[in-house]
Amino acid sequence: ELIDVLRDISIDLSYNINKKDGDLLRRRLQNTSFIELIGKDPSILAWNYDKGREIGIKIYDTTGKMLSPDEIITSLFHELAHSLTYIRGHAAPWKAKDDYLQSFKSKYVNILNLKTSEFIK
Repeated sequence: ELIDVLRDISIDLSYNINKKDGDLLRRRLQNTSFIELIGKDPSILAWNYDKGREIGIKIYDTTGKMLSPDEIITSLFHELAHSLTYIRGHAAPWKAKDDYLQSFKSKYVNILNLKTSEFIK
């Protein structure tokens, strides 16, 4: 299932970022439930509840068309940045983490492209 691929991407990312953030992210991911957002507010692409207790990701738009891998990975990394900060919201510390994680995006968009082609077959 695609949501499992996103969990695997999150774990793999934790081994490719700096050690401090990677260790924290792996600790947080141990207790994270990943869910697909279905039928929710169309303006919400993802959420992070309680610093990673639950991460919800929208995979399909309201017409049933799959969002682009770029949109999905951008949303996932946005939410993972919340797991790496102790503040709430989108202040400077979160923005720095999000910018950092987004710098790894192209690798994981390519991976998701490959994986989604397996699901579509």
